[in-house]
Amino acid sequence: MEKNKVPHIPDFLISGFMKSGTSSMQANLRQSKEIWIPRNEQNFFTRDKKFAQGPKYYQSKFKIGKINGDKSPSYGTWDWPLKKTIQRIKNYCPNVKFVWMMRDPAERVFSHYCHGKRKGRRKDLVLKDFAEERWVLERGKYFSIIEEYLKEFSKEQMTFLTQDFYISDPKTAVDQVRTFLGATIMNEIKFKPFNINARRSMIVKNQNPKLLTQLQDYYKEDVDKMSLFLDMDLRKLWGY
Repeated sequence: MEKNKVPHIPDFLISGFMKSGTSSMQANLRQSKEIWIPRNEQNFFTRDKKFAQGPKYYQSKFKIGKINGDKSPSYGTWDWPLKKTIQRIKNYCPNVKFVWMMRDPAERVFSHYCHGKRKGRRKDLVLKDFAEERWVLERGKYFSIIEEYLKEFSKEQMTFLTQDFYISDPKTAVDQVRTFLGATIMNEIKFKPFNINARRSMIVKNQNPKLLTQLQDYYKEDVDKMSLFLDMDLRKLWGY
């Protein structure tokens, strides 16, 4: 057990998954006076240098009297030692709530690729090569990640939303999260849309049907496990 420990900070984590609408959800939740989420991703539990700064550093990012959240999708990846990340969260805030946002994991790969190209990262990268990188693929194995969290946290501490539901009914989706967090339902929100990468990623996906099929085959087992866990037919939802 690591030494740095402080209870109840934060109250909730938007912990994943990358490229699934977490930034949009953060912006919509921030419209409430009851909820506070720092604009920047804290990545406190995944980045050793940040974690080494200790409880006071992390506490300084939050506000007294608010329902405090930390939007850091890095908590929902294997990129950093996941077991260490989970143990750090457990030590700091054992009663924390988790907001998990998901999208078709095959589609997520295309979105991730387009995001990197738009940001000017690895401009010469070929899509097929990118889609074969282990760290890229593992970010979409949602149940394998949730399974690790369930060793330390209960399902009751988690709420799950698909990007499909969020796009089709953003008000209800945001209300679901607000209710889960114990916040008052807002009559109106100025909906923060998804980033401009969404349309481009759909174009790239439609231009690469063979790769899409290969990715879907790769993710089928994990999707089936997630479907069973949530009692939701994700294969049907995502067109597998």
